[in-house]
Amino acid sequence: MSHRNTRILSGCAALLLCAGLSGCRSVPASRPSASPDPAAHLLGLTAEQRMEDYEYLWSTLRDSYPCWGILEREGVEVERIYTTYREMVAESDSDADFYSAIYSALYLLGTNGHLSIIEPEAYFSDYLPAAGQYRREGKTHWAEVLDSTDTQTRYRKLLALEQAANGTDAESSIPGSGGDTPNLTTLLLPGGAAGYLKIDRFPADYTSDAAALEAFYLQCAGCTDLILDLTDNSGGSELYWEQLLVAPHIDHPLSSRHLALVRRSANNNPYLDEAFSPSAFRPLSTLPELLGLDAAD
Repeated sequence: MSHRNTRILSGCAALLLCAGLSGCRSVPASRPSASPDPAAHLLGLTAEQRMEDYEYLWSTLRDSYPCWGILEREGVEVERIYTTYREMVAESDSDADFYSAIYSALYLLGTNGHLSIIEPEAYFSDYLPAAGQYRREGKTHWAEVLDSTDTQTRYRKLLALEQAANGTDAESSIPGSGGDTPNLTTLLLPGGAAGYLKIDRFPADYTSDAAALEAFYLQCAGCTDLILDLTDNSGGSELYWEQLLVAPHIDHPLSSRHLALVRRSANNNPYLDEAFSPSAFRPLSTLPELLGLDAAD
């Protein structure tokens, strides 16, 4: 069979497992329903390819996802979720239903480790621009997965599918097409004693925000207070807040020590090896005793 269009959604899920950007979902899971004709075959997948894609996703999760012990402790019925949505994929001849089934299955598994699909709008607004930053950090594999021609083509198909189902214009959701909204809101409050800064997300490519914030901090030089409003912030890169919110307002370096529990696998290793030095990896047997930590998780 042809593999030209297969594994579209599995590739999306693999990106989120490995990319270091955080975020939250609020869309509830739902049983895939009959899709309108415009969205039914926009991905161009056959029934065989949809099933192969579904099985590939679950195979990758079983081999690479590190939080199965947590799901077991929380009582998540993993096998029931897998079986239920596998049946839905098998029963429907619709790409839109296929996408809905995978989205719903991942939603029901929960967000431990930020498990979810990187949705099309988030890919174009946050993850695709992050490729340049990852290259500068030496994370070549991360960048190649994010901005490859195949990834961009498949995400355009996913965006078209999503927008067709919603009856909206796909291109308006792509950055640079006129659908962007400002990430920063800056104000000098009356009296000049306080500055106000609202940031809606922490994108990995923060070059333009860095220039805007530097100019705003200069305007606030005479202020006694600076209000940082993150109430609507959806998350993002840790480097953003480290470099743009913390670093400009301290007079000496700050540091902290972190322990990251990771799972080695053929899928994960290329990302982990670019994110950590070889000496950073230690077996679980060397993990210090931490209150409340179950090493089996």
